[in-house]
Amino acid sequence: MQPYNQDAHANLIALGYEHKHYEADYEDVGDAESGPMLSGHPGFDEYYSDIDLIIIGHDGLFTHHDMRDLEAERFMDGPSSPVVR
Repeated sequence: MQPYNQDAHANLIALGYEHKHYEADYEDVGDAESGPMLSGHPGFDEYYSDIDLIIIGHDGLFTHHDMRDLEAERFMDGPSSPVVR
């Protein structure tokens, strides 16, 4: 099972991200009355670290999720930290 984006895969692995590959998974959950109804998801690659989750879809689109709790970090830094709203 090859990653969907080889260049991004090599770079993210070199940066220390963990990788998990998900193949497309669909099933027909319909019946005789409703007809065919697909349920599932397209394939994607997931790269994660302690602070980031990056998903690269089968179509090459990147999605980034910041796993840090920025509000908690500002609280721990004390009152001198600027609050961004």
